Amino acid sequence: MAQQAVRYLEKHPQHQMVVLAGVGHISNDAGIPADVARHMPQAKLLTLASSDIPALPSGTVDQVL
Repeated sequence: MAQQAVRYLEKHPQHQMVVLAGVGHISNDAGIPADVARHMPQAKLLTLASSDIPALPSGTVDQVL
């Protein structure tokens, strides 16, 4: 999924993108955001999670709803 996002954003640098994915695909500096950041270090990324877990470990995601 990260490769598809990078490909699209490289072809359309004027666009922004929202990717909906499960917490396991976005947390702990792993998964989609980490892969996009490696390929596009200039990209501004934010991870947002909706979770029933009262307190996700620090650094897991940027914000929790």
